[in-house]
Amino acid sequence: SAMPSPPTCRYCGSPWDQYQLCSTHFCCQLVLSCSACRQGGHTACCPTCQTKGQGEEPSATPTQREECTDGWPRIPQDAL
Repeated sequence: SAMPSPPTCRYCGSPWDQYQLCSTHFCCQLVLSCSACRQGGHTACCPTCQTKGQGEEPSATPTQREECTDGWPRIPQDAL
């Protein structure tokens, strides 16, 4: 059987296996970004979070889905 490929940095593709939390405060996704890419500002799990993490005003409304959470099941508002 084929060996699973080693984990790599999300941004540059170099071997990297240390997960960090996405830099956007409302996102709790783990992201693989190597120290070089993190120093370059690549600390988010997806482009949407990366843009928000750069201090720009979030244009998203609370109902807008983030790329990183698109696959999550929706919770009906009346269930909260």
